[in-house]
Amino acid sequence: MIALRDVQKIYRRGEDAVVALSVGDLSVERGEHVAVVGPSGCGKTTLLHVISGLVVPDRGTVVVGGTDVFAAGEAARDRFRARTIGYVHQTFNLLAAYTALENVALAAYFAGGVHGADAGDLLRKVGLADRLQHRPSELSVGQQQRVAVARALVNRPKLLLADEPTGNQDPATARQTLDALRSLANEIEATIICVTHDPKVAETLDRAIELPGSPGEAVA
Repeated sequence: MIALRDVQKIYRRGEDAVVALSVGDLSVERGEHVAVVGPSGCGKTTLLHVISGLVVPDRGTVVVGGTDVFAAGEAARDRFRARTIGYVHQTFNLLAAYTALENVALAAYFAGGVHGADAGDLLRKVGLADRLQHRPSELSVGQQQRVAVARALVNRPKLLLADEPTGNQDPATARQTLDALRSLANEIEATIICVTHDPKVAETLDRAIELPGSPGEAVA
């Protein structure tokens, strides 16, 4: 499903340069549920951004579902991401003026996907049956996170990228969210790559990948 080869991302400011991500060889099979772990600053979020095509690496190849993500231009990457990838961002990125139901349904609409009934069903499955008409400001942080999970899954993606999907929840709610995420992913046979700092979350997935290298390493 996913293969990275000799991937590196460097951020530069003037004469200063820092390695944000360095991956020699990483493979994930179709249908696997994989945790990505490592110390703060080692490039976990950057890895998700590179896999999704949001960030262009300085070198290396990234293949997702047989497609070389960076072989085509930005517009093609955007279309590929909309068709293939669901993304649970760490900051949620919910639209403040819209309800939970509208946030999920709009994601489907703009990607040419399913309709509002499917959005409502997903929200019920993540435990938000009584919050469909609530706006983000009327939801707890954990509830907003679950809206983001439903939104990421509404177009039945082949790959789900999740950046700390349980990071703002109490243990019971976190388990509920993770169980729902995995159950829904299994229904659509989606591969999961989940960034987490929580060893208990990592233990529930099929395996864990620890990013190599020194976080924030300076280069000439």
